[in-house]
Amino acid sequence: MSFPVTFYFKGKPVYYNRISFNNLGERAVEIPIAFEFLANITTQNSGRDFKIMEVGNVLSHYENSLSEYLGLRPRRIVDKFEIAMGVDNVDLMDLPSEQKYDVIVSISTVEHIGQGAEPSSGSYGEKLVERDLETPLKAIAKIYDLLELGGQALITVPFGKLIDAGWFIQFDAKYLELLPSKYQIPETAISFHYFQKLGIELEKNNPLQEWIQLDPQKITQVEFNWPFPFANAIAVIELTKLGESFILRTNQPPTDLQYHSPYPVIQDEYVDLLDPHFLLHLKTLREINLIFIPEWFQSESSLLLELENVIKSILNHPDCPNILLMIDASTVSEEDANLLLAGVTMKLLSEDNIDVTEEAEIILLGNMTKIQQAALLPRIHYRITLNSSPESGKANMFTEKITPCDLKSLSERRTVKLEKGRWDLR
Repeated sequence: MSFPVTFYFKGKPVYYNRISFNNLGERAVEIPIAFEFLANITTQNSGRDFKIMEVGNVLSHYENSLSEYLGLRPRRIVDKFEIAMGVDNVDLMDLPSEQKYDVIVSISTVEHIGQGAEPSSGSYGEKLVERDLETPLKAIAKIYDLLELGGQALITVPFGKLIDAGWFIQFDAKYLELLPSKYQIPETAISFHYFQKLGIELEKNNPLQEWIQLDPQKITQVEFNWPFPFANAIAVIELTKLGESFILRTNQPPTDLQYHSPYPVIQDEYVDLLDPHFLLHLKTLREINLIFIPEWFQSESSLLLELENVIKSILNHPDCPNILLMIDASTVSEEDANLLLAGVTMKLLSEDNIDVTEEAEIILLGNMTKIQQAALLPRIHYRITLNSSPESGKANMFTEKITPCDLKSLSERRTVKLEKGRWDLR
């Protein structure tokens, strides 16, 4: 399948990171977002000498002469564990509040602050008997405290389901809400942007990826390391220091939140995402992807009528060339599904004089593994429902997590490209 060279951030196309160092996951979008943030500040403050700090030694691995030209290189880098030239091995939380900075950037670092040791190497993280699960939030509050008046910060963290992985915390919406409600960062000082990973070249060392900016309610159940390796969604947090007084509160007890354990992924499961038949489905995707889940074990006449109505509605839609119709056939044999679909096709050709081959793209989805379903799920926009037929049958990932859309509503909607880069029916 093909991968885009850019993603959208704040309505603007930004090139993916293609520098190979540790570029197996979220660095594909975090690095260009961070450099875009720093470059914009440098441009807006041309000629001004301002203090920059980076929390976590990340950007130095991706810098080049362009960084120096833009004035990004001369900054303080604070990293408690990574020993490298130009890196201060101090704890962010120990920095005196009197030290103020105009700009602070932190890439996938604060979620580790105050948490356990990274399991594969133990090269960073704390060896603690008890952990404060809100230390990452306190670190963000600390960053806000260290900003000069009018100063700006950019922070990225994994996002989705609230997860305590031992060596990091994956944020969710309720966790982020504590920043203003508990740690007293003014709501007007914070802005959030959210991204979800849609695909990755699993067999590559520096894989191409696809990420898309989404509303947070669409990614509340995203797991870490599932269905793709590493973070499958991130939050980009922007802070602007306001004039009102701020008191850093780091001694508050944790709020009672429900933390989940990481998804118990088996590495061999990733191989299912390289299955040629599954990759062919991904290659067939269009701007708008719909799924219809028939009740295959009703009477044949009723089933044929439902399939006919759905397919005809797609073929007659003004934006048919932009739409892919997927028909779930996981509960019936492939032979039976193909025979029924062929019968509907012949009827449309002979009786309705509709050309089902010119612009239509219709595929049957047979049995898929759980990881294949999870990888396909965020690419499906709506699940077609019929007013005349109540939904029945065995619930699956598609029936539970895809927004329903009835045929009448579908015929009234048109495909539009949103500011965030995603297509939708409006």
